[in-house]
Amino acid sequence: MKTNEVEKLLGLTKHSILYYEKEGFIKPKRSDNGYRDYSKTDLQTLRLVKFLRGMDISIDDIKAILNNKLSFNECLKIRNINLDNSIEELQEIKHNVAALKEMHIPLIPALEKIDLFIPKKGLGYQKTTKTVAYNRPLTRGMAIRQVLSASIFAFIFTYMTYIFIWSDGNKDFQNFYFVLIVFLTYVLIFTFLNARLMMNIYDKSQNQSIEFLENGIRLYKRKGYVNHFKYVMSATMNKHAKYQQFYRYEDINKLVVNLKHRYIPLYIAGLSSGPGFSTDMFEVDLKFYFNDGESFFMLGPATYNNDSQYIGYILKEKVANIIDPDDILRAYQNKINLTDYMMSKEI
Repeated sequence: MKTNEVEKLLGLTKHSILYYEKEGFIKPKRSDNGYRDYSKTDLQTLRLVKFLRGMDISIDDIKAILNNKLSFNECLKIRNINLDNSIEELQEIKHNVAALKEMHIPLIPALEKIDLFIPKKGLGYQKTTKTVAYNRPLTRGMAIRQVLSASIFAFIFTYMTYIFIWSDGNKDFQNFYFVLIVFLTYVLIFTFLNARLMMNIYDKSQNQSIEFLENGIRLYKRKGYVNHFKYVMSATMNKHAKYQQFYRYEDINKLVVNLKHRYIPLYIAGLSSGPGFSTDMFEVDLKFYFNDGESFFMLGPATYNNDSQYIGYILKEKVANIIDPDDILRAYQNKINLTDYMMSKEI
């Protein structure tokens, strides 16, 4: 059988057939005019080689199997172990690809150095989005929880108001519209109060946030209680983007990073029920200056998981003009606790 006939019969390319001949699997005879003539034995050998290569068994192992130096079953056991290892590696790659895709992170050389943090179950209690961020960017779910918590208090106070006004014992709800108006009023009040209280915890600007995306940063800048109330309410309908701002990395004119040594009341940190005690800690304040003349200040913003490491590398890579006298971004990059970092500098 000629080479072109073998190609059609076995579905092999001429290059593959000649390669297997070169490797010594087959030795076709030559006809008088010099053309190769493949025997039935050659065809059977080529079928076996094609089958084994289809399972990604190496040429050397195939030679050992055909020469009875390696059992086919033993080869399959080894191949199975290798496949399990490959599957684990591919699953890890798949998880990393999915995680990076959801983070919308920019492509920076330091990605090779950073340990990718993939939470096994959800985002955890603190982090609200999968993007790299300072503080907790508001989400629709987060806003709905705030409104629902306000609604619970509103329901209790509405019922108490209804009981107080109609104290004659007639407790039917014939005054439906009155009750509805009172309830909605209380919802607005408690949502507003929640926004106000959240903004006054140590004035840490916890309701402000920055997300570090592929092409720039998305930030929310607080502009008073009423504006934040509108922000929360619009977020329940997933329409809060109009309150956010987007700046490309090249739009950042300057970044100032300042380390502050602060004394914080313990009851604010959740460690005591009353004032009179305090703890000292190091925090980072940041101020962004943009090419359009706007600026954005964050007082002691929080980071979760290993976001600070990403932020350190992203800012160093993407922002040209950085004033960082204490080299805080380097501490970020190396995941060094700020207190430990400052103590090491003082030694």
